[in-house]
Amino acid sequence: MLIKEIMATGTERPMVNEDDCLRDVLDEMNRKGLGAVCVMCGEFLAGLVTDGDIRRLILSTQKPLPHLFMTPAREVGSKAPKKIRPEATLQEGLAMFEKYQCWVLPVIDGSNRLLGLVHLHRLLKALIPST
Repeated sequence: MLIKEIMATGTERPMVNEDDCLRDVLDEMNRKGLGAVCVMCGEFLAGLVTDGDIRRLILSTQKPLPHLFMTPAREVGSKAPKKIRPEATLQEGLAMFEKYQCWVLPVIDGSNRLLGLVHLHRLLKALIPST
């Protein structure tokens, strides 16, 4: 089985524009329920914000919460997230999750266009037969 068969696609993909504020990131993260949001520059992946990134930001900032909510998405999270290609096998994906100690990977094409997002839980569900 391949990553493209289990990734979140279309409206399931949590995405915001790089100019959107942190409040928009939180709204999208809450709506999609994957604990991460892809930061986009047009159709290209510009970064990834996880719930852990937001926790670290809150703990490290001196800004009042209303000002923090106005922080642009491009200033939060990773500007160079680990990524996976859609043709990767689930075993290759699992190896990446283990190697990088992460739980979500953007799925991109050769031009860095976002195709989807794969979550460790979805991958494990596909690998482990239900009883």
